[in-house]
Amino acid sequence: MNSQVTAKQHFIPKFYLKYFSNEKNFIQVYDLENDRFGKPRSYAGLGYEYFYYANKTGIHDELSQHVESWLRDYETILSEEINLIIPKIKNMEKLTEDDKYSLAAFMCFMWLRAPNMRHSINKMRTDLTKQVMSLGIEKNIDRFIKDTKQDLSDTEKKELIETFKNGDYDLKFGNAPHIRMMIESLGIGDKGFTNIFFAKRWKIYINKSSKKFITSDSPVVEWWLPPKFFMDDATMLERDNFFSLTPEILIELSKPKVSRKINRKTLFDEDKDVIKSKNIMIASHARKYIYSCERDMVSEIINGRNNPGPVEIDHYKKFDLPWREYHLNKSSDS
Repeated sequence: MNSQVTAKQHFIPKFYLKYFSNEKNFIQVYDLENDRFGKPRSYAGLGYEYFYYANKTGIHDELSQHVESWLRDYETILSEEINLIIPKIKNMEKLTEDDKYSLAAFMCFMWLRAPNMRHSINKMRTDLTKQVMSLGIEKNIDRFIKDTKQDLSDTEKKELIETFKNGDYDLKFGNAPHIRMMIESLGIGDKGFTNIFFAKRWKIYINKSSKKFITSDSPVVEWWLPPKFFMDDATMLERDNFFSLTPEILIELSKPKVSRKINRKTLFDEDKDVIKSKNIMIASHARKYIYSCERDMVSEIINGRNNPGPVEIDHYKKFDLPWREYHLNKSSDS
């Protein structure tokens, strides 16, 4: 393996970000945490963290270098294939099954490595650990006090029990589970999540309007309706995906039907509400940053949050309200 250490490890490939850059290779970046635009940045300087693929982000280890090498091999192959497929989509040429599979692999590749995936995995581990820790907590704390000879008052003991029951504490995990899932579940040419992306119903939007699609630091969005009953959550095949391949191309996947044909829809200036709705979906699932080739595209989304119009209200009712009601009902039941 190359002995050169790679510290800046991209979770979004540079070749993908380049699609969203302007003629000077700069991208408009909106910082969600600080609620502001930063200076336009070079696409090569975005979508990375130092030693992102290390067991502990930011700390060099051999794992991060092995993963970086593994990713580089796939990126090289996928970038060549995607660069050939994009003109075929724009020119309305027929896409082969191999083209569709390459797009599915690329979407899966992007989805698995994104910060949102890492966050989801850590949240699941945290929730499960807290549930386990809350079981028989009084006996466990009594045992802990006895084994460690801790001198806790009744008040302190009560507060400790309540903390574990309420889950009012933080847990930190390493990156190994995320990295293992990414490597073992990609499944290009084998069983894995790529096949699930491939099997869904495909619709490709070809944007010929003056408005452009945006992207984010977690480019492949996953959305589904909340479960109606306990343990009745949607499977991966039943979940929708939204992915801006370029400012002119957005891929939408949904629950599969019998036909495996790729549907296409060309958007013009009169379809600006459709484009805006897709951009709201992309922006609402960003982790920290929204990216765009033009500042106006993101400004429109941010302004719509503060002054919602018909598109924003319709999007909220369809995609956000069901989950809001679900979490409110869940909180009232617990």
